[in-house]
Amino acid sequence: MMKIKLMPLLASVVTVGVLAVPFVANASTINHEQMLLAQRGERQTQGNTRKNRGPWAKLNLSETQKQQMRELHKETREKVQGVFTDEQKAKLKAAREQGRQGQNRLSRKDVMASLNLTEDQKAKLKLIRQEQKVKMDGILSDDQKAQLEQMRSSRKQGWQQRNSR
Repeated sequence: MMKIKLMPLLASVVTVGVLAVPFVANASTINHEQMLLAQRGERQTQGNTRKNRGPWAKLNLSETQKQQMRELHKETREKVQGVFTDEQKAKLKAAREQGRQGQNRLSRKDVMASLNLTEDQKAKLKLIRQEQKVKMDGILSDDQKAQLEQMRSSRKQGWQQRNSR
C-alpha cells in the first residue's frame, strides 16, 4: 500500500528531472502531475472528489481514454523505475519523505541533481518520455491534443513569469 502512495510522487520528481536536462527542456513532454490527476480520476481526498478537477477534466476524456491514460502512466512509471539504481531510488524515497514531513523540502531540480544521473540514464528517460508522448497522441483526439498544447503553453508562460521575478 505504501509503495502505491510513493510512486506518484516519484513519477513527478522523475518528470521534472527529465525536463531539467537542457535538450529535454525543449521537447514537448507531458507534465507527469497531469498524468497523476488522470490516474486518480474519481478518488476522494479529504472529502473532495477529484472528478472534474484539474487540467485533465478540461479535456473531457472518455472513460476509455481515462483507462488508457492510467495504463500508459503505469507503464511509463515502471519503465522510469527501471532506469534508476537502488541508490537513486533510495535518495528519491528519502526526499519524498522529507517533503511529506515538511523538513528541508528540496526543489525537484535539486532532488534530480542529487541523483547524479549518467548521460545514458538521461537519454533513456528522454526516450521513455518521447514514447509516452507518442502513445498519448494516439489516445487523444485532435481537439484534445490542441487543447493540451494550449494548456502546456499557458503553464510554461506562468513558469517563466514566476522565474523572472
